Amino acid sequence: MSIIHADLRCNDTEVFKNPCVIEEVVELPAHEFSAFSHHLTDDYPFIHKMAARLTCDSRGVHHCLLVLCEGQDDGILVKSEGYDYARYHSYLSNARQYVNMVQHPALEAFASKLCALAGTYVEQALRCQIDGQYHIPLDAIREQIGYGTDLEDLFLETLTDCPQIEEAELDEDVVHLFLNDEYLTLEKTDHLRRLTAQEVEVMCAKHTLWLHDAGDCRADFSNCLLEDLTITNRCLDYAVFDGAKLSNCSLRSCELNHASFRSARIYNCDMASVSAEDATFRDARLLCTFLHCSNLNGSNFSGAMVCSSSAVGVSMNDCCFEGTDFTGTALESARMDRPSYSEVDWLDESPAPGMTM
Repeated sequence: MSIIHADLRCNDTEVFKNPCVIEEVVELPAHEFSAFSHHLTDDYPFIHKMAARLTCDSRGVHHCLLVLCEGQDDGILVKSEGYDYARYHSYLSNARQYVNMVQHPALEAFASKLCALAGTYVEQALRCQIDGQYHIPLDAIREQIGYGTDLEDLFLETLTDCPQIEEAELDEDVVHLFLNDEYLTLEKTDHLRRLTAQEVEVMCAKHTLWLHDAGDCRADFSNCLLEDLTITNRCLDYAVFDGAKLSNCSLRSCELNHASFRSARIYNCDMASVSAEDATFRDARLLCTFLHCSNLNGSNFSGAMVCSSSAVGVSMNDCCFEGTDFTGTALESARMDRPSYSEVDWLDESPAPGMTM
């Protein structure tokens, strides 16, 4: 028998949360179910028939009757303790799925897999949230549960059943999780210098002159806040982003070779098709970031979090991955030849370091 967890209520104030086993299922016509749900303390023949079995065993498992309504998915879980009425009861949403799982063990195994996966993503959301929000690339989910709208909808329902999640939404190719207020952690940005699009444009122009030995200065975005900015097709080789926060930005097709992103926070950004060879991402957090087909060869990811991102087709040969966390990141067709998991060894074996190593 499948064990589920439910809040069994004796009256309006007494609630017990315990493991329950569904011993039998009764399906009532809509009018009878409505009457039953409004008069739970009345005696019923279908409860009387198995009242002696609806008790709690020595293991603390409650043996229950599930009452369903014809044409509906929800139901009421009943434990009578030998009585003919619903002495203990619990309203159970999507109750019909439990019946299906009992009848089809493969469905139960798949449901367990969904619950375990949802738990993993909830843990990630708590650890890697961005002001109470967390984003999961749909590719990463599909790699684990398969393709299909029904599967995706079922997984969203599983996520929203978790007490930490207020809401889960699917927007194109990303699942957005919103945490309940009690689990929300706001990230401080008071110490960061917020840059406007115009300021970034000026810094990029000066950087271009600097790269060509024509004066001006290298682009230094250290401890800056870049939000909702588009910086595409730029040559920002050797630029510095140490301690910066980039949120909802596009750096698509930029050249970032030898750039430094030490301890940077890169959230929900588009970094597809960038060239960032020999770059430094030490202790950086790349969350929900799009890295498709980017060239990151020879880069240092020691201590970095590259979580719930999409890195399909990325090239990360000769990189250092000591303590790197790729949880939830899609790495389909990624090339990661000759990795090193010791920063000391990797630095010893690497060519002469660039300007930001």
